[in-house]
Amino acid sequence: MMNRRIAFTGALGAFALAAITAVAVPGPAHAQNPKGTTLRVAVVADMTNFDPMQFSLVNFHLIKNLYDSLIEYTADGKAVPSLATEWSIAEGNKSVRVTLRKGVSFHSGAPLTSADVAATLKKASDPAKGKNVYATMGIVQDWTTPDEQTIVINFKNPAPERQILDLVERYPNLRDVVWVQEEPRNMGARAHMSPRLLQMLPEHLNFGYIGRPERASPGEGYPAAHVEEQSRIITTALDLDEPVSQFPRKTPGER
Repeated sequence: MMNRRIAFTGALGAFALAAITAVAVPGPAHAQNPKGTTLRVAVVADMTNFDPMQFSLVNFHLIKNLYDSLIEYTADGKAVPSLATEWSIAEGNKSVRVTLRKGVSFHSGAPLTSADVAATLKKASDPAKGKNVYATMGIVQDWTTPDEQTIVINFKNPAPERQILDLVERYPNLRDVVWVQEEPRNMGARAHMSPRLLQMLPEHLNFGYIGRPERASPGEGYPAAHVEEQSRIITTALDLDEPVSQFPRKTPGER
């Protein structure tokens, strides 16, 4: 019966095609500003600051409205172009080559180039300036900018693709592969490994996530809630009748 599901955890390690999404570039205008209209958004408090690398309870919900990333994800977890038009992973999974979209400019009018992405990566890799994004840079070795529209990100260690596929092949009745972690969905190694697992796993397998929903803080806030949530994560991971989904049943902020 246990042949049906494999659970990977954050201890597996991290590979990052998604490292290119962990760093945000100040957002350009993709379309003309609407005329004669006003958009008012209510927030619980003033933003802490406008640093896309510093998440807070207030900033977290607004950050994607202010900044664009190189790639985005669809509801089913598929990576789609944003500021990057295409990307290719090198043989051995040791680097990713990213091509930037042409004709993109900042609000100042300055064009977006690979130097801007490199500057963002440099800031993210600084323990004093990288804030919440700094931890995701641990897998990045360095980067190069062959030209103004291209950046190559080199990784310290490739994803263990062969070992993962060997493990999957040991279970002929396998139907579900789930990523289980106690951190919220927007933290931990899930953001790095999920895109890679989706790419390497056979198409007939269902891939899902079990853990906390997106949150600005990794903790529950008080012990009783922590114990209850930990129990839910473990119970769900072991329940073979629980349907597999890439998104938690709880919405962000829901207890």
